[in-house]
Amino acid sequence: MVESLLAVVFITAFMLAMLWLSRLLTVKMLLNHAAARAARARTVGLNDFICVKAARVAVLPVAGKCLWPDSAHGELSFEELSSRLPLYMKREDAPSAAGCLDYEYWHALEVEPGGKTRTRMDFSFLDVPVSLESEFKIEEHYHDYLMK
Repeated sequence: MVESLLAVVFITAFMLAMLWLSRLLTVKMLLNHAAARAARARTVGLNDFICVKAARVAVLPVAGKCLWPDSAHGELSFEELSSRLPLYMKREDAPSAAGCLDYEYWHALEVEPGGKTRTRMDFSFLDVPVSLESEFKIEEHYHDYLMK
């Protein structure tokens, strides 16, 4: 009886640790992707806000609950989301973009576009605060095409 109880406790703890680790790895991979998307946007000469929007869309799977538009369960259907994303990307300033689409952890995402684009995200998982970061570097050669 005691052996079974101990085995269940250890197996449950192991499974929760694997769940936590998989969540961290998913966020890390998406932060790498977000840094690459923001670096690509910077490479072709887009401004900082467009780089931030590109990074935010890249981390959408781990962005938390949808804050706007307010939905019943904090999630948008695929049709609603696919119709709002192009509108979000067309917005020219932060207030109008937040009025189109907003997620819980988008404000915790920091994007530093530049020679090395850095992304950093603070979130909590199982009430444990976590901070992850990533960086990506792409050569900037848009000026070769714009100055001719």
